[in-house]
Amino acid sequence: MTLSTCCETETAATDAGGIPARLTGGVRAGYRRLARWNRLRHERHQLGELSDDLLRDIGLTRREALREARRPFWDVTGGRR
Repeated sequence: MTLSTCCETETAATDAGGIPARLTGGVRAGYRRLARWNRLRHERHQLGELSDDLLRDIGLTRREALREARRPFWDVTGGRR
């Protein structure tokens, strides 16, 4: 087996979430957590960039959107502060 064959096999062996199949247990859970944190960071940044008209359409004020956008990516509780 060559290095390129090995890499192609590993790339193809992923689950529905794109996680390499060879990862298991805690490593797999950690990978999912990092992926979720990255999505949250991106979504919160986008929320902070929305116009007042778009915020009104989704039922948020500028103040609420900025408060959510400032939350750290690891804060996934969903509770309001």
